[in-house]
Amino acid sequence: MPGQAAGLIRRLVLIDTSVWVEALSPTGDAACRQRVQELTDQGRAATCAIVIAEVLRGAVNESDAAALDTRLRALRVLPCDGAGTVAAYIGRLMSAPRQRLADLLIAGVARVHNTFLLHRDHHLARIAARCSIPEVSL
Repeated sequence: MPGQAAGLIRRLVLIDTSVWVEALSPTGDAACRQRVQELTDQGRAATCAIVIAEVLRGAVNESDAAALDTRLRALRVLPCDGAGTVAAYIGRLMSAPRQRLADLLIAGVARVHNTFLLHRDHHLARIAARCSIPEVSL
């Protein structure tokens, strides 16, 4: 159905920290940077508190952190309500090997908000595949 396909194309995309690190690096992958820009221009880029915290943790100074915070908060910031319960469930599904809590929470946010997930992280790839979280490729 054309309308349904269009709805999927317009769905929000939760951009993981792994993508932000690559896109923000001066020597990062140009295709990654371009994809983030496209999603931002389309109004489809989303983030959440966990991603913001991880990105800001890598800031080189307070000025850089403030600029990054402003940039990320200009996107759609998805609330984490309910993501903890989903993350715990996903963690039990993915019992071996144990997954990083941040990855589980990010996957939980994507699941709760029915978003696509854009990442460059093999752990998130495993989680997304196991939990049927749709992914956007770079």
